[in-house]
Amino acid sequence: MAAALLGFLSVSAQADIQFDVFLGYGSGGANDGVVREAAWFPVACEILNDGPAFDAVFELASQQIGGGHTIRLPVELPSNTRKRFSFPVFSGGRYASWYARLADDRGKTKAERTDIRTQDISWETYLLGGLPRSFGGLPSLPDPEGPRDEIKPRVARLTAELFPDNPIALEGLDALYLNSEKALELGVPQATALTEWVRGGGHLIVAPEQAQDILSTPWLETLMPATLGSLSTNRTGGLFAQWIRSGPSDKPPFESWTGDPGSSITGRPGQPQEQNAYLKAAMDPAFETSEFPAFNLTRRDGQVLLAAGADPLILTAERDRGRVTLLAFSPEREPFKSWKSKEWFWARLVGIPGSSLSRADRNIYGGNSADGILGAMIDSRQIRKLPVEWLLILLIVYLVVIGPLDHWWLKKINRQI
Repeated sequence: MAAALLGFLSVSAQADIQFDVFLGYGSGGANDGVVREAAWFPVACEILNDGPAFDAVFELASQQIGGGHTIRLPVELPSNTRKRFSFPVFSGGRYASWYARLADDRGKTKAERTDIRTQDISWETYLLGGLPRSFGGLPSLPDPEGPRDEIKPRVARLTAELFPDNPIALEGLDALYLNSEKALELGVPQATALTEWVRGGGHLIVAPEQAQDILSTPWLETLMPATLGSLSTNRTGGLFAQWIRSGPSDKPPFESWTGDPGSSITGRPGQPQEQNAYLKAAMDPAFETSEFPAFNLTRRDGQVLLAAGADPLILTAERDRGRVTLLAFSPEREPFKSWKSKEWFWARLVGIPGSSLSRADRNIYGGNSADGILGAMIDSRQIRKLPVEWLLILLIVYLVVIGPLDHWWLKKINRQI
């Protein structure tokens, strides 16, 4: 009888706490979050405490051998409250299993999640995040044939509630689609993190739902390469199909836009070069004869990627080390919503080379020369926020320290080698 009562009280205590952990991009609380190998990714936690108040410690650790240290965060949990927080974590490899625990100040486990898995992708895989207005408005990318799912381009659905408030947590994304209506739901820390990510090398794609959405968010309005005017009706007339078919077949070794993964050396040696995958995009006669509403854009700066006559439809502009792309239309409305080639449109917009869309069985061969290694360092995800001039200064300081300064110090202490 006493054992049964003790078990009932234990179950009741556990039921007072709802403990949800979201690992990776687009995680819904299950093993569905996307994590890039050797990159940062976001971790979010939501705790609902219906029981007595207590001071807790949140712990997260990788159960993989050599997975690194345990992350511990103190959390105050008043009674009948819900706490939500997020932080960035670095993924050192693939196929890791994660363990999350919520303990009180005496170390007693109040809730835990064991064997949390993620959908791991390779470092060269393209990853697009999305904050769409509607559930069906999430962008999609072509699905290449082949057995290697870890190198197929991915799209991760993000939510405003769990959006990271640290720019480092966004480093695993190649681009982020943002509907202007969702921009209104982001808090100040989240908007600041998004802005810093863009200026540090990220690529933000903005689709306007209403002009007032952008005017009501000053942080987003300052990033825009154009001002939005009135709506007008346009006819596609083959413009988008022609633009898609002009997509790049391969990625140049060094681009003006930083932050994209990949390699210019793809495919299998000894085999002929494959046809540009963008030429495989299916024609959609119904879409090519349809009309769509678009805002009249007054360009401030940047480059016009696509225009209907003199009216820009897609604008892109540099923002420090990153860039912002503005659409004059909403891709979540018709006729774009039912467009048969919309996944190729998004691939072209993100800048994915055709070689990454042909087949998912390729391997990365070869390496870089000494000049290529220096270029890769400059374009690295981890150090690209540091100006090149500072990198050169640090290199000179390093050479001075290990050279004349080191020789002088060893001579002074009479320990010359």
